[in-house]
Amino acid sequence: MKFYRHRGLMSVRSALMASVCATIYSGVALAQSSAVAPQQNIASSASNPRATALSEVTVTAERRTANVQKVAVSISVRSGTELLQQGRYSLNEILENIPGVTGGESVGPTLTGTDTPGAGVTIRGLSSNLPGGGDDTSIPAATALYVDGVYGGIGSSYDIDRVEVLRGPQGTLYGRSATGGVVSTSTRDPNLSRTGGYVLGEYGDFGLRHGEFAVNVPLITDELAVRVSGNHYEREGYFDTYTAANQTNDARVKLRYRPTADLNVLLGYASEFDHTRAGGTTLYQSALDGPVQSITGPTSAVHNSYRQYWGQLNWNFDFATLTNITAFRNWHQGGANPTNGIPVVATNLIDTPMDDTITEELRLASPAGQRLSWQSGIFYYGNQLKNSSEFVYSTGSIAFNDRVNKVTRNPGVFGETTYKITPTLRFTGGLRYDYAYVQRNQLYTLDTNPLAAFSPPNPNDLISTTISGPAGGRTFRSLTFRARLEKDLGPQNMAYAMVSSAASPGDVFATAGSVNGQPAITIDNLRSETVTSYEIGSKNRFLDNRAQFNADAYYATYGGYQAPGVNTGTPIFPEFSTLISPMHLAGVEAEFQIQATANDHFAGSVAYESARFVNRSAEFAEYIANPDLADVPPVEINASYDHNFLFDNARVDFHIDTTYKSAHELSALTAAELISDAPPNEEAIVHQGGVALGNVSVHFDPQWHGVSATAWVRNVANTRYRIDGRLNDASPFSSFSSIVDYADGRTFGVQLRDDF
Repeated sequence: MKFYRHRGLMSVRSALMASVCATIYSGVALAQSSAVAPQQNIASSASNPRATALSEVTVTAERRTANVQKVAVSISVRSGTELLQQGRYSLNEILENIPGVTGGESVGPTLTGTDTPGAGVTIRGLSSNLPGGGDDTSIPAATALYVDGVYGGIGSSYDIDRVEVLRGPQGTLYGRSATGGVVSTSTRDPNLSRTGGYVLGEYGDFGLRHGEFAVNVPLITDELAVRVSGNHYEREGYFDTYTAANQTNDARVKLRYRPTADLNVLLGYASEFDHTRAGGTTLYQSALDGPVQSITGPTSAVHNSYRQYWGQLNWNFDFATLTNITAFRNWHQGGANPTNGIPVVATNLIDTPMDDTITEELRLASPAGQRLSWQSGIFYYGNQLKNSSEFVYSTGSIAFNDRVNKVTRNPGVFGETTYKITPTLRFTGGLRYDYAYVQRNQLYTLDTNPLAAFSPPNPNDLISTTISGPAGGRTFRSLTFRARLEKDLGPQNMAYAMVSSAASPGDVFATAGSVNGQPAITIDNLRSETVTSYEIGSKNRFLDNRAQFNADAYYATYGGYQAPGVNTGTPIFPEFSTLISPMHLAGVEAEFQIQATANDHFAGSVAYESARFVNRSAEFAEYIANPDLADVPPVEINASYDHNFLFDNARVDFHIDTTYKSAHELSALTAAELISDAPPNEEAIVHQGGVALGNVSVHFDPQWHGVSATAWVRNVANTRYRIDGRLNDASPFSSFSSIVDYADGRTFGVQLRDDF
């Protein structure tokens, strides 16, 4: 049974505001340089009916503004306009057709939200580790998620300018952990010279109600402007009205001040309030060839609230640009998550009264285009959290009670230099040093009665363990690097070879276990993890910028993949352990675009990846029998086509795309389960065959007063495929043997937008 979570932090709002104010008065600088740069139009040529060549796309992937085709890293870019018109709202949908990337929002073990959104993203087979029992709050995610230059920022689903996805370790310029890669979202900044905005309303099946707005007002022309935006999104559950039903309300205010051409200031506030229905319907199978059945139990509400304050300033000097980002974010969660079983019904009571995070990044970068260019800086992450989680049976007995007060401090320093050996040959080298300190104070209480689910509370059955002081303190140090050689093969062609690394710090926690067959509480450790990747790639434009082809191949070594929370005991007396094995990852990725005519645009990608455990110990192979990492499709193919129909006073943009994911395992099996012939056949239960999905959208622009309309259908064929399949070994008293979960079926929506 994967029971427990953690939370907590210290209030640092005053420290943040002092830092922001100090930064303003000292003239110290911005986050990503694009945060105050003129807004970039990165929509594909498919959205421009007069385009005869592919659009130029500007990104800040390496903390400098550059043409994406000149950046020697594997990167995919999506514009906010195309995402909105295709009905892609959630992070899962945004990342759906990006090669080598799976997953999206991290909802945590309770399916009700977490403060670490990037933890749900897997890039090139590297997913975030969760401490034993499912404790996933304030962990270092394998994918570093940035919003407007803020690490772990919020508000990435509305008023979007672009989304940049960097694949492969990014352990030099990004922190605090980017072993898999980076997802960086830029929302629209205030325009200093134009008053305007938009209003959008969207309606769809399953109770979809979605509204957005943005208003941009210059307060002092070309010097001071404000942009206010908001978002409301609600949807019912897919299996019944209440299961996983969600409602979200967002707001953001961004103030931009540019007193001179060399000094830019951006201040922001963002909030997000989520209301999620937990519990409800559980899908299961009693036998492999039996029907998918369901049991519906009680639902309850879980509330998540985020608030974020940040300041970004950018000061250009003749010799360098000074950049500063200061951000403070707090998160609160509370509610009850019912767990439905047969015949047991239990509830996970969740309360996070404090989860405060402060991040600070200070960067100095030389002007671009010089023979020797460089950038260096410091990064700081601080988090303090307090939380409690209690799993209570309907009899009043508990399975566990977990109370955590945790402090994390993670400063780092980094630097990177690029030297032009010749006009067409460049070398880049970079280093990063991180120091992470974790102090956990935890009280964990466990009920040792195996029949507690059917018995009234008995204090004599409870045992407790406390972690505090030196026993709860851990220090993690890492030194990561990048070395890259890149060569221009022509004005529109380049090739590169690179070796890079990234690291993720560990943790310590108490968990349910057993000693000599008897229930006990054990102390488990997550070690720091390091990945080293070797990559070659090429970026090319052909046919007068009508065709683009980018490809890369990589091989990576993972020093010690950790599988935490593995039950090495029995269902009645579980013993959760962290199992470790080296892992090798390899793959190839290719993306193409073709502007066939002024009105016809083709795009697609192919990705193959292999993630395999190597040199497994006997214990690791016993409990994780398949050498291939679960939940990673080896092959993914994406293709899309756009056509623009032009009329005298209107245009219609038609879009269709399809995604194919090859067969793969959804979860790991033990060696005993793998060879078992008893029904159900466990190997088939966790297996998902190859599946293809198709989406269609039509955008109508009458070119009248900024009004436009869009209709979209996702999963047109209503293909049902499992995104989760696992054996139900959490309880020996449950009458169903496997739990399954399906992705969304066919959904549709229509939206009306007015730009003013």
